[in-house]
Amino acid sequence: MPGTALWRLVSRWLLCTAIMVLASAVAVAARPAGTEVPVFRTASGLAIGLLVSGVVGFRFAVSAVVAAGLVAAIPSYSPGASAAWQAVLSGVAVAVTGLVFRRLVRWRPVRRAAGREPGLGRRLAEPRDLAALIAAGLAGAVVLAICSLVVVRSGDGGVAWTTFGLTAASFVATVVVGSTTVLLVVSRRGSLRDEWRPELGVQLAATAASVALVFWSQQDLPLSYLPLPFLVWAALRFRPVVVAVELVAVAIVVSFLTLRGSGPIAVNAGADSALAVGLTQLWIICIGSTVLFVAVLVEQRRTTMVSLGTQQRLLERVFDSSSLGIVILDVVAEPTRLVRANRAATQLLGGADLPSWGSRIPAPQRRALRAAIADLVAGETTECRLDVTYAGPDQTRVLEVYLAPVVLEHAEVEQIVCQVEDVTVRTAEAMRLRTLADHDYLTGAVTRARLLAELGAALATCRADGRQLGLAFADLDDFKAVNDAAGHAAGDAVLVAVGQRLAATVRPEDVVARLGGDEFVVLCPGVQDGDSMLAVGRRLLAAVSAPVAYGEAAFEPSVSIGVIVSGGDVSPQDLLALADRAMYRAKRDGKAQVHLLPTTDNVGAGRTPS
Repeated sequence: MPGTALWRLVSRWLLCTAIMVLASAVAVAARPAGTEVPVFRTASGLAIGLLVSGVVGFRFAVSAVVAAGLVAAIPSYSPGASAAWQAVLSGVAVAVTGLVFRRLVRWRPVRRAAGREPGLGRRLAEPRDLAALIAAGLAGAVVLAICSLVVVRSGDGGVAWTTFGLTAASFVATVVVGSTTVLLVVSRRGSLRDEWRPELGVQLAATAASVALVFWSQQDLPLSYLPLPFLVWAALRFRPVVVAVELVAVAIVVSFLTLRGSGPIAVNAGADSALAVGLTQLWIICIGSTVLFVAVLVEQRRTTMVSLGTQQRLLERVFDSSSLGIVILDVVAEPTRLVRANRAATQLLGGADLPSWGSRIPAPQRRALRAAIADLVAGETTECRLDVTYAGPDQTRVLEVYLAPVVLEHAEVEQIVCQVEDVTVRTAEAMRLRTLADHDYLTGAVTRARLLAELGAALATCRADGRQLGLAFADLDDFKAVNDAAGHAAGDAVLVAVGQRLAATVRPEDVVARLGGDEFVVLCPGVQDGDSMLAVGRRLLAAVSAPVAYGEAAFEPSVSIGVIVSGGDVSPQDLLALADRAMYRAKRDGKAQVHLLPTTDNVGAGRTPS
C-alpha cells in the first residue's frame, strides 16, 4: 500500500539521519581546541558511501546530511558562521562528490545488470575505481572549502586560508578512509569472520604495536610511516574490507593520540593545533590511499585469477565432455605434433594409435589436409572444412574435419584446433538421396536433369579435345497397347526390362537415361562417326526387341531409335532435340528401326510424327 511504502521510506530516512547525527556529534567532540574543523567529517563519509554504492539516492543522502548537521548543531567554521550554513555546505559537498563520481565512471564502459547501474561497492575491483572516488572527493572538498571561505568573516587572511586547507583535507581524508569503508562493507566483498586466521591475528598485533610505538610516546623521530609496511601486508594478504576496517581503526587511534599531544606529528606541530590537525589529515590521506590502492589492485588480481580458473575449468569440462572429437595440433614443431585430444576423439580415432592417426588417411586426402594447415599457418585462410576417409581399427569411417588456428603470441599461429565428427551415416544417407534424385526409381536409369548435366560435360570435353559423341533416342512403339491389354504393372515390367537391356548393351562409360514414359536416351562419348553410332543403335534395337515375360504372358517390345553424332558445337538441349527428331524419322519410316540424322538438319523444326 502507498501509506506503508511511505512509512518505510520515512523510517529509513529517520534511521539514517539519526546515525549521521551521532557521527556528527562524535566528529565535533573529537575536534581539537583552537580549530573549528574536525579531523573527519563522519556524517559526510557515511552519506557519500551510501550514495555512491546505490543504497540511497541523491535527495535521500543530501537531506540526511543537512538534517544531521542542523540537529547536531555543529559549531561554525569561524566566528559568525551559522550551523545552518555548515549543514547546507556539507550537503552541497556530498552532492558534488556523487555527481562528479557518476560522471567519471560513465567515461568508461561499465556493464549494467538488470537495467540498473551498479554502485561503487560493486565496482571497487580496480584501482581506477578508487581513483575516481578520490577525484570526486577532491572536487567536493574544493567546493566545500571555497564555500567555507565565503562564510568566514574574519579579516585575518591567514585564518581563512587555514580554514580552506583544513576543510579540504578533512573532507578528502573522510572520503579516502570513511566512504571507502562504507562502500566495501555495503558491497559485502568479504568479512572479518571469513578472513580470520592466525596470520591476520599476527598482522593486527604487528600493526597495533607499530602504531603504539610511534604515536604513544612523546618522541619526534620521523617514524610516522612505520605502520605502513604492516598495513601493506594486510593489503597483500586479505580482502579490501579487512584493510579498510584496519585503516579506520588506525586513523582513529592516530588522530586521538595526536590530539592528546603524543607522537611525532603533535610534537613537531607544537602548540599549533591547526597544523597538527592538517598534518594528521595528510598522513591519513597518504597512508589510506596507498594501502587502499594496493588492496584493490591485489583484489583485482585475485578476482581475475579466480575468474580465469573458473573459465579454465569450464573449458576443460566442455573440452572433455564434447560429443565432437577435438584434437589440438602443434604446428610449431616439425612435423606437426598432436598435443591433446578429448575423450570423443580418442574413441573415434583409435585410442593408442591416436598419435599416428594421420597415417590412416589416404595419401591424397592427407596432402590436402597438410595444405589446409599450411594455409591456416600462413594466414591465407581463417578456417577450413573437409571430409576424409579414415581407416579405423574397427571400420572405415568418413570424417568431417574442421580446422581453425589458435594465435597465442606475436600474432603467429602456434596451434591448430581440429574438430572431428563421424559423418559416415550422414554421408551414406546423402549419397542415397543423391542417387534417388539422379536416377529413375523404376528402371535405375538417370533422370533428365542428370542426363543434361552429363551431356553438357561431354560436349565441353569434345570442344576441348576435338572428339565426338553420339546420342541415341529410343521410344517404344505402341507401348500404350501393353498398358491397355495387361495393365500398368505389365507396362512397368517391360520398362524395367528395357532399361536393364540398354544398360547391359552399352559400355561402362556410356550413360542410359529415362526421360519419362517410354522414352530412353543413351549418351555415348568418344564415338568415331555416324556408322559407329548406327552400329550402336542396331545393337540396342536387337537387345530391346527380345521377348519380355510377365506372368504367363510374353511381350515383344518394339522400339524406334534415332541416333546423331556431334562434335560439341551445339547445346545439350539442341542435341537432344536433334536425337528426338531422328527418332521420329525412324517412326515415320516404319518403326522398329534406327535412323541417323545428320547434324546439319534444322533443329528448330520440332517433332513431325508420321
